[in-house]
Amino acid sequence: MPKTSMSHTLAGLEKRGLIEMVPNPQDGRGKLIYLTDAGRSLRNRAVENITADVMKLIPQFGLEDAKSALPILRKLRVLLDEARN
Repeated sequence: MPKTSMSHTLAGLEKRGLIEMVPNPQDGRGKLIYLTDAGRSLRNRAVENITADVMKLIPQFGLEDAKSALPILRKLRVLLDEARN
């Protein structure tokens, strides 16, 4: 993900109170990102909401096929991110 896209995404999450950004004490240029309680709650709800759907898919492919698909899906995500920018 390009730096500008990441900065924009993080700013939006911070504005919504989902993350906290603090200066990195080891690197003055960087920041450390922490989930707030609201951010952690949203993440947990999202995982809970998708878990049942994902679990329904695994028997159709098998666990090994599901695991082997992850690298391809990651590559697809990168390509789609690049095409969007």
